Amino acid sequence: MNQAPKPGTLVTDELGRIIVSYSSITQFRNCRRKYYWNYIKHIVPLTLKASDPRNNGKCIHGACEALRDDRNVNDEIDAFWGDQTDTDHDAFEWRERARVAMAAYRARWHNDSTQADFHWDLEVLEGRFTGDIVDPATGAIHPRYSIGGKMDLAVRVKEPCYWGTTQIDPGLWLGEIKTWAKIDGSQLSQLWSNFQIMLYSHYLSEAFGEPVQGVLYDIIGKAKSIEHTEAETQADFDQRVKELRVQAEAGELARRLKQKAPKGKPPETDAEFLARRIEKGLEEVQALQPIERETDESFHERLDNTYRNPNMLHREVVPIDLRVIENIRAELWETLIQHDEAASRDRWGQNESTCYDFFRPCDYLQICKSMDNPITIQENYRIRTPHSEQADNPHLPIVQ
Repeated sequence: MNQAPKPGTLVTDELGRIIVSYSSITQFRNCRRKYYWNYIKHIVPLTLKASDPRNNGKCIHGACEALRDDRNVNDEIDAFWGDQTDTDHDAFEWRERARVAMAAYRARWHNDSTQADFHWDLEVLEGRFTGDIVDPATGAIHPRYSIGGKMDLAVRVKEPCYWGTTQIDPGLWLGEIKTWAKIDGSQLSQLWSNFQIMLYSHYLSEAFGEPVQGVLYDIIGKAKSIEHTEAETQADFDQRVKELRVQAEAGELARRLKQKAPKGKPPETDAEFLARRIEKGLEEVQALQPIERETDESFHERLDNTYRNPNMLHREVVPIDLRVIENIRAELWETLIQHDEAASRDRWGQNESTCYDFFRPCDYLQICKSMDNPITIQENYRIRTPHSEQADNPHLPIVQ
């Protein structure tokens, strides 16, 4: 495992204050143990599976940025996945899903001149910010902490237009991209209180010296259920034949056969029917052929059909409620008090209820199950400086 940079210290800004982010604060609130490994020890898993939802989210974010920056979208998608699509079938599938999703996105929204995309000026595109953390009750600036983040999009809408089916007014708007497995009213109804976006809205408003009108959500569905058929290896084919032959010899195949009961003749006995099923089942096994690789064209056609469903792409407008922002700022201040207490005692407790959030094991579950075994850490994790995703993006001024 790469030993640089040295773990054990929190990342600080240019004023020497400890940087926190939406992600780090959320991890601290959800599971302090996870926060400890990620933001204090600076370790992350060696690799993520190609099917990990975070990969698709990052790929789509990059593709949308390329689209708005007049760069080739497919080139951006190909660069994200790189050569692993040649050896990892999951990577190939997700690359193709991203290509088709973005083609559908462009066809849906970028051919409609009533949409806000045709009536705005870009103010921020994947821009990072560093902000003061202020106690809304007293106005005091936190002396030890600042907040850092990266905004997907901030735009200035110049005239009345539409975002999806909702008419919006001129002004400063924050944009956010989401990739969801299922787009439904239950999830949409929760967007109004999104901790991250409400907090970012405050800092965007402070940076530009004017109120943010609201948040423009671009939600892109994931066609996860559409799977590409990979070529079957000879070994896999031989194994499949072997298993099916066992079933055939037990009379468990040829399920469509019916026991004969001809009119005016004796009905077929159970033994005769079983023998006929065995014979028919063995014929089916004999006729088997290795599964061939589905063509890219066929896979794209099935994906295209999926994205013809208008519910796979959605745009939602969420107005800014200043009361929600004030509550979130107060919660942030209180969370930092708890952080200081945990740091002073060096106690970072585990929250077992989050070990399988989002229907997948926590990145650090192996460490907890091994009771912090250093061999487990060395073999499965690597060092990465926290907040490094903010390093290469345009910077907004420090704001309150």
